[in-house]
Amino acid sequence: MTMRSGKLLLALCLGLISLLAIAWFDRMTAHRTETLRLARSELQTLQLQMNLLQTPDMGLTLAHLEEDLDALRIRLVELLTQHPRPEGVLAVEFEQSILPRALQDAGAETVRVLRLELEMVVQHAVAFLEMLARVDEAVPVWPHEVQACMIHRKTPEGLQLACVLDFYHWQASERQASMPISSELEAMVERAP
Repeated sequence: MTMRSGKLLLALCLGLISLLAIAWFDRMTAHRTETLRLARSELQTLQLQMNLLQTPDMGLTLAHLEEDLDALRIRLVELLTQHPRPEGVLAVEFEQSILPRALQDAGAETVRVLRLELEMVVQHAVAFLEMLARVDEAVPVWPHEVQACMIHRKTPEGLQLACVLDFYHWQASERQASMPISSELEAMVERAP
């Protein structure tokens, strides 16, 4: 009977070891599958970013993002003084200032706010909207918003407008180069079924 109990105990131990080995193998397989899924997701994200960077307009966009705050100010002055005004815009006056407090971002970048105080005399509202559209075209990459506008009827033929626009500009203290896709990550994805 002792021999039979010993064999039964040995069989139970072998069965338990087998179940533990299967559970361990399942856990390792699930871990490898999750790691592979995350690697594929990261690779797909990087490929989408690479495709975006290779679009024809991206070179111009990146060149604009490399400009400093003075270049943005000059671009706005050129737009308001040297370019022909939209039809219906009778007079344009402006003043630029940089707000004294910069906005702090969570990263290493400091966001400076360039304020443009724009005063215009226009014949109709469409001319005002056309002027704002030209500002949008002149500053395509830097975020900006109209803070406030006051409209007064100056004469029966014209409107006097006073608007405040804020342009947000940042320049990273240290540019971080994008890291190339590691060969290890590519190898993991290629080996996967």
